[in-house]
Amino acid sequence: MCSDYSRNAIRMAALMKLRVIHVFTHDSIGLGEDGPTYQSVEHIPSLRIIPGLDVWRPADGLETAVAWASAITRSAAYQEQLLPIALPAVAIEAAQPDFWRKYVGRTGAVLGMAGFGESAPAKDLYAHFGLTVERLVDTVQAVTIGALRHA
Repeated sequence: MCSDYSRNAIRMAALMKLRVIHVFTHDSIGLGEDGPTYQSVEHIPSLRIIPGLDVWRPADGLETAVAWASAITRSAAYQEQLLPIALPAVAIEAAQPDFWRKYVGRTGAVLGMAGFGESAPAKDLYAHFGLTVERLVDTVQAVTIGALRHA
């Protein structure tokens, strides 16, 4: 939500190819009881369509370290090493899912939410939007089986 306050600066930094690192928080349906005004799930996808801007949403300390390393180095070889094109891929994020399609390819899958958030406890919201361990496991299995059939 706070990215709206600095949207022009973010866009101009990307346009001018400046190596700026912006850090934002508070964008999750995990803040479920605060309602959709604090679940700004559309903000990350809107930032991701800005050319030249890399947007990360790390889930743990390791992913945070990788995000920082990427912000410093940025290399295509690293992306291929991390996400080989031939590797079946599944992305999951509590946000609009379209951004991830270019990374998972035609044979991958994306779990996300195409609508606004709701007001409820976080656990209920993740279940409501299908962002659960069970659905992720089922999706990974389906993608893996599909990849094996095409190999």
